Amino acid sequence: MTPLTRRNTLRLGGSALAALAVPGCTGRPGTYPPHEGDSLGQLIDVHSHIFNGTDLPITTFLTRLFLPAYDPPACQLWPKSAPKSGLRTTRSIDNPDIGESLIEFIANVLLSGTLTARQELDRIKTGRTRSAASERARVATQTRDRLANFLAQPPASASSARRAKREEALRQALWQEADAATGARLLRGSDQARKAADALLTSGGKYGLILTWVQLFFRPRQDLAQELATASLSSGRSPLMLVPLTVDYTHWLGETPNRDSTLADQVAVYAEIASRATFPLHAMVAYDPLRAVFWKLGRHNRFKDIPEFDPLDLARRALTQQGCIGQEVMMVTPI
Repeated sequence: MTPLTRRNTLRLGGSALAALAVPGCTGRPGTYPPHEGDSLGQLIDVHSHIFNGTDLPITTFLTRLFLPAYDPPACQLWPKSAPKSGLRTTRSIDNPDIGESLIEFIANVLLSGTLTARQELDRIKTGRTRSAASERARVATQTRDRLANFLAQPPASASSARRAKREEALRQALWQEADAATGARLLRGSDQARKAADALLTSGGKYGLILTWVQLFFRPRQDLAQELATASLSSGRSPLMLVPLTVDYTHWLGETPNRDSTLADQVAVYAEIASRATFPLHAMVAYDPLRAVFWKLGRHNRFKDIPEFDPLDLARRALTQQGCIGQEVMMVTPI
C-alpha cells in the first residue's frame, strides 16, 4: 500500500479539480464533443472539488504540488506560554527560486480579483451570475493579458535584489518557452508580449500547462459545477448528483485562505448553489481534527486577524441547516 503523505493528499485534491482541465491530457479546458450513441445512464459523482483558489492556502498548496524538493516543517502545538502573535498569513515567499516566483505570480497577480465565497454568494443571491462559457472566456482573457503585462513590463522594484533576479529569471524562462512554441525568437517587449502569452497558453510546455491548469482556480464555484455537469453529459452520462467536497488545510499548511472564503462562507455558497442547481448538488463539509484540537485547547489566535471556529459546531449546522450530505475528515499527514 502506498503511504499517504501530505503531498500525495494534496495531489489528490488538486487532481480532482485539474481533471476538468485535462481532457486528452492536454491541460487545455475547452468545449466537450457531444456523446454519440445511446446514453450510458446516470452518474453520481461522490467526490468532486469545485473550490477556487480563494478557498485554499494557495501559496503553500501550490508549492507542495509543484516543488517536490520542498520539505515543510512539522505542525507544532504551541505551549501555553508561546507568543500570541499568530502565524503569518502573507502569500510572500522569502528569496524565491524560479518555481516559487511562478507560484507567487499565480497567487499575487493571476488570482487577484477571483470571487471569494462571500462575493459569489452575494452575486448568486442578486442574480448576477454568468454562463460557464462566458466565465471561461473571461478568465482566459484576463490570464493572457496579465501574463503579457508581466512579460512586457518588469516591476519597477522588488523587495530584494535576489527576488528581482529570480523574477527576471522566470520572465526569461517564459519567453524561452514562447520562443520554442512559435519556432522563432520573439522580440522582448510589449509589442510581442501578447503573442508570447498566447503561445505559452497553447504550447503544452511545462509553464504553459501550469498556467492553463490554474485558470480553474480563478473561476466561480457555480461555474465549475456547470462545467463538471457538461463534462459528464459529454461522456454520455446524465448527472444524477454532484457531491463537492470542501477542504480545510489551514492548520496543516500554516496558511489561511482568503478571509472572505472561510469554510463557513464556502458551505453557505454551496447551499445557495444547491438551491438553484438543475440536478441534486449536496456538499460534504470538511472536519479538521487538528483544528478541533487547537479549539479545545483554547488556542484561538493561531492566525492573525482570522476568526477561529469550532469545526464540529460548523459541521452540525452544515448538516442540519445548509444541505450538506455528510462530512469528510481532513488528515494531511503521513500514516
